[in-house]
Amino acid sequence: MPTAYLIASTLLAAGALLHLWAVVTGPKALTLIGANKRIVLARENGSALAWTVSLTFAAFMAGLAWMSFDQWRGVDDGVARVLLSVFAIIFILRGLYVFLMLPKVNWKIPRDRVFVVISTGALIIGAALAAGLWGPQP
Repeated sequence: MPTAYLIASTLLAAGALLHLWAVVTGPKALTLIGANKRIVLARENGSALAWTVSLTFAAFMAGLAWMSFDQWRGVDDGVARVLLSVFAIIFILRGLYVFLMLPKVNWKIPRDRVFVVISTGALIIGAALAAGLWGPQP
């Protein structure tokens, strides 16, 4: 099956691990990856909100990674293909957002650099899913 699925699966798994790393590491890591201020404050205050949101995002990305990996292995699941199609579009749009924000990026600020990297990763995930779903099949 298309290697694009394997690329998407790998990056989605990395995204899941990034969310876990950030919540375990603490508020500074959450701020670095662009978490909402409310989530960062919740983590500082020991609230369950930051853990709940981060674990939900990690599980969501891990689920998408698994579906993409299954497609790579040749397990053709219609529901998974529909979900991956929807999220391919979402990730592409999220990735393209970086081009609107590039003029405002301050390359001296780590959070801005991480924003560009994460946005680029989202664009690659979306493009890889799209290539696997709608590109030429072997």
